Amino acid sequence: MEAAIAGLSAYPICELCRRPVENVKEIHVDHITPFVGPDDPRRLDMDNLRVTHMRCHMARTAKQGRKL
Repeated sequence: MEAAIAGLSAYPICELCRRPVENVKEIHVDHITPFVGPDDPRRLDMDNLRVTHMRCHMARTAKQGRKL
């Protein structure tokens, strides 16, 4: 509650739409740079991951699929 009063969100912020992810079930982790296969070091690189809403992640993934 104090975070909200101070203007800070108590929830993670989606790095795609910049809005709080208020429902835990909506939290997704997105790869900034897509990885190729389970042995790709980008797959588990913490600097290559970001928090997103499920819907934002799904939309981005669908858009990437159309480009392939």
